[in-house]
Amino acid sequence: ESNGRGVPVLHPCVNRSGDTCRTEGTALRLGLEWVRGFTEAARRRLRVSRERRPFSGLEDFLCRVPTQRPEAEALILGGAFDFTGRTRPELLCLLGAAYPVFRERARGAHIDDLFIGDAPAQAPWAVPSLPEFAEAERAWREWHALGVCVGRHPVSFFRETGAFPGNTLTAQAAEQAKGPVRVAGIVAARRTTPTRNGQPMQFITLEDETGLVECVLFPDTHARHRGVVRELGPYVAEGRLDGQYGATTLTVDRIRRVQRPGMRS
Repeated sequence: ESNGRGVPVLHPCVNRSGDTCRTEGTALRLGLEWVRGFTEAARRRLRVSRERRPFSGLEDFLCRVPTQRPEAEALILGGAFDFTGRTRPELLCLLGAAYPVFRERARGAHIDDLFIGDAPAQAPWAVPSLPEFAEAERAWREWHALGVCVGRHPVSFFRETGAFPGNTLTAQAAEQAKGPVRVAGIVAARRTTPTRNGQPMQFITLEDETGLVECVLFPDTHARHRGVVRELGPYVAEGRLDGQYGATTLTVDRIRRVQRPGMRS
């Protein structure tokens, strides 16, 4: 899939990804370090096991690589098992049933037993056929798992369904705007810091399908909206753009989270 910025981006894969991003032909394959919560220790165990033979599927992976369940779930939602041909809901269903069985097998195995002549592990039960997530749901879950978008950006789905007010600008359009503006995006970064007199203020980076908007909530605004920005969002922020030191910042007057039925955060 393409990220819309000219370079095809491929999902992480337990059989093909390194820790960091690497090129595959003209595409960029995301590294396993992009999978949220997938620890360096787990990645090391994966590399050692994979040197012997590739993973045949989720069951084989769970049997050979001791992994916490949230790590395995993030790998599934990030696309690391798409090569199996199973849908992500099917893989999540399989994880729920197989995890206790194969985790205990992995815990009890000696490290050499994980490789020597073993046939790939398979679940002894049938996995029900489940449809793939709707495109918006899939993108949203990928964002949670990876922190980046491989295909369409989740904000684009909100925008096309009319979840944002009609005059909400994209990040790209906001760069050219003057006066009060309204922008929407998902939280890419946030930081709270005290002013000189000890009052807290907050810096937030909102990301949409076109770019980034740097936002600042000064103490009065931060006090009014304390606790609002806790999740990824998306959020709609209103305020005025100010250009200083070569950077454009949105001084926020109001910010609120946007909800849309059918997309979960």
